[in-house]
Amino acid sequence: MWIQLKNVLLVTVLLSTILLTGCEDLEGLVTEQVTHSLNNVSFHMRLVPGSRFRELEFEQPPKRIVDGDYWIAETPVTYALWYEVITWATGNGYVFGNPGREGNNSVTGLAPTDRQTEPVTTVSWLDCVVWLNALTEYYNLLHGTEYTRVYYDGDDIIKDSKNLLAYDSLVEKPATTGFRLLTRDEWEIAARYLGPSKPTDHPLNLQVIKRRGFYWLPQNYVTGATDFYTNEGAMAAVSWYKVNSNSRTQAVGQKPINDSVLGLYDMSGNVSEWVNSPSVSANSNMRPFMGGSWTSDAFRLRVDRMSFRSGPNSTTGLRIGRTP
Repeated sequence: MWIQLKNVLLVTVLLSTILLTGCEDLEGLVTEQVTHSLNNVSFHMRLVPGSRFRELEFEQPPKRIVDGDYWIAETPVTYALWYEVITWATGNGYVFGNPGREGNNSVTGLAPTDRQTEPVTTVSWLDCVVWLNALTEYYNLLHGTEYTRVYYDGDDIIKDSKNLLAYDSLVEKPATTGFRLLTRDEWEIAARYLGPSKPTDHPLNLQVIKRRGFYWLPQNYVTGATDFYTNEGAMAAVSWYKVNSNSRTQAVGQKPINDSVLGLYDMSGNVSEWVNSPSVSANSNMRPFMGGSWTSDAFRLRVDRMSFRSGPNSTTGLRIGRTP
């Protein structure tokens, strides 16, 4: 859940040991939680160690590969967080094609209301890239950190999402430490990881995938669920989707974490989330998203499902990632 703080950086190391997320030849590690605070809004992130996940026992290469540790936000970006950053950014040289919307049906660019903890929507993939560069610069300004911005057009930092040519030339600069989109593999690994202890809920306990001592959700589940996506009760317990959303977005962080060992909310449903993927053509403005939304059928919320679209709409937001 979002916590209202002011100009403070809190770092909490959780002392419960969670053994790494499915990497090969694993040893026990301690997972960390960090709270990043702006002037009026904070967001929490969890550290996920790098992993190689095989859907099939002897799959080569592994289906999902993340070679380094990474941070993932506990929830999608709320409108309150989006608004604070974009307000600062537009006064400091950043340009946005879409100012964002509070949830699914408010006026775009409106000042936050009592729905401010709902996810931001109606932002393009490129809007998110520019916003994340702005978040990095703004955060450094507030805290004296030296996180490096991630997204470039040649040698220039991308600051204008109205420049659609940037879709062709955008690069993610190596070895940067600023805020960014998650990759498709990072998103799916975090969504599927269940930890070293076998779940006890039926029928999940009979269907989990075990790889080298660690358990993973099958591909036809959603994060936190204890049965297939076809089980409406299991879905509604952990996800906001077509059946139970009341045709709108909901405040983030309300559904129980259940078997999300990493402490992540809203991975399946509420809003789908823009991600990055090397499979996307550099000269296309079609971009991938994961997770399904408040309008989605259950099938579209499955943890392995990636879809594409070219522009903003009321069903898609983002979740923050970062490389340590």
